[in-house]
Amino acid sequence: MCESHRSESSRQSSLYYKIALFRWVTSAVVIFIITPFTATLGTGDIQAALIPQVTTLFFSDMILTNILALADPAGHLMRHFLAPRAKTQDAMNILFQGSQYELAERYTDMTKILFLNLFYCSIFPSSFFLCAISLCLKYLVDRFNLMRTWKKAPHTGNHLLPSWPSFLATTGAASHLIAYARMILLIRHMWALLHYLRTWEIKIILQM
Repeated sequence: MCESHRSESSRQSSLYYKIALFRWVTSAVVIFIITPFTATLGTGDIQAALIPQVTTLFFSDMILTNILALADPAGHLMRHFLAPRAKTQDAMNILFQGSQYELAERYTDMTKILFLNLFYCSIFPSSFFLCAISLCLKYLVDRFNLMRTWKKAPHTGNHLLPSWPSFLATTGAASHLIAYARMILLIRHMWALLHYLRTWEIKIILQM
């Protein structure tokens, strides 16, 4: 890495803010920008609509990422293929240490789901249920991997995120500020145009 840090806690903190910003933008903001307003609820090509794309993100995060985390293909390759062929006992022990993980990456994985939920909750209230299910599955999968699969991580102390309430406060405050700003600027315009769009579609159907 180009950066130098005095401790593992400092490195994880820096990594957390960078990954969090990147994941928030790519998972929620970019989709909102590139999707036409008329495709918000699924007019025309249903696959290009905004809400179906958000639903797909939730389900892929609930199913695909958890399956890959439980499968741990790299860990099985090291333990069952490379370790028996190691030249020395020390080399074999290293291969049995488990997969390395970053604490900051695990935090940002949860904040991404929470941010996606709060960003689209105004037009997609079902995202609260999908967010709750996804976070519960993440907790169960991460607990299993922490106890049985992952390598022991370096001690980081409480400098990354001092406590769970402050973790939720950081993510919730940022998500709510962006979501509320978006709602204030767009909600009246959005619902008014969606009503007009539905009326326009009904007129076209009646004319046909």
